[in-house]
Amino acid sequence: GPMFAAGLDHVRAIDLSLSGSDDAARELLAGVAAVYTRLGWDHLAAELAWQRAAIGDRTGLASARAFYVSRGAEWRAQWLDRGGWQ
Repeated sequence: GPMFAAGLDHVRAIDLSLSGSDDAARELLAGVAAVYTRLGWDHLAAELAWQRAAIGDRTGLASARAFYVSRGAEWRAQWLDRGGWQ
């Protein structure tokens, strides 16, 4: 189903990034994040945000931070703020 397909795309995006194809990886990861969010897997989408940021797409960091704060994971939000993902 869609979760399995998103998981495969996630792996493909990591492979693309490791191969130096960050533009293609960013495009795939954006789609993966959208699927994770649509299916209610907000935690996966939040964890994906720092992976996306590491290859130049910081669009998910604010929503990831908000997710962590809403779940009482201030330490994780502070980790994002400090750039621990870099």
